[in-house]
Amino acid sequence: MSPEESVNVRKSSPADRSEGDARNVESHLARLAEIVSEMQSGRLGLDETLALFEEGIEHVRITEQVLTRAERKVEEIIEGGRTRPFAEERTGDRGPSSK
Repeated sequence: MSPEESVNVRKSSPADRSEGDARNVESHLARLAEIVSEMQSGRLGLDETLALFEEGIEHVRITEQVLTRAERKVEEIIEGGRTRPFAEERTGDRGPSSK
């Protein structure tokens, strides 16, 4: 494949994007879907595929960081006494009322 025919696989760097809100999680997930589609197309060479894979991993890492922060915030709210953790419901521990 000549350089002129090469697919531009680096549309944007995930590190350049703000990573704080749900819209960004959605944009990272949308880009991941594009990457998967491009990789499954069979039109890319090894170098392009590896570049997309690397970009995809960056998107996954950023998304995990955002979701981890959101999980911590939920846990802080739970610890504030507003509700109980999901883990209690899954394990069947319903507190004093279930005994």
